[in-house]
Amino acid sequence: MVAVAIAALLIAGCSDLPENAAATVNGYVITKDDVLSRVRIARGLSPQRVPSDTESKEYIDFQRGIAAQLVAEEVERQEIERRGITITVAEINEKVTKVIEENISGSQATMEEAFSKRGV
Repeated sequence: MVAVAIAALLIAGCSDLPENAAATVNGYVITKDDVLSRVRIARGLSPQRVPSDTESKEYIDFQRGIAAQLVAEEVERQEIERRGITITVAEINEKVTKVIEENISGSQATMEEAFSKRGV
């Protein structure tokens, strides 16, 4: 899987991809906007993790890490689809509720308020 992710990142430099492509996984394009959206979420959730100088090597490396994460997620999504695995909305809601209870004072309203304050 790592080789697929690395190959996907390298292929993104090819001229036959859309101008806004950051990576591709089996024909699925991950855009630069996808990467920037995830960077904004990371900044909202944990501002100290995201380098503030957007021209710095650290920021560019952070973006590359986000792109690699998006590639890995897409590889996983495609594998889940290939295997025919399904997850119900009820299962997702159950997991979200558990995460909220364990990590965010047990309240969805508290979580939404915290995210809103951080711009997420």
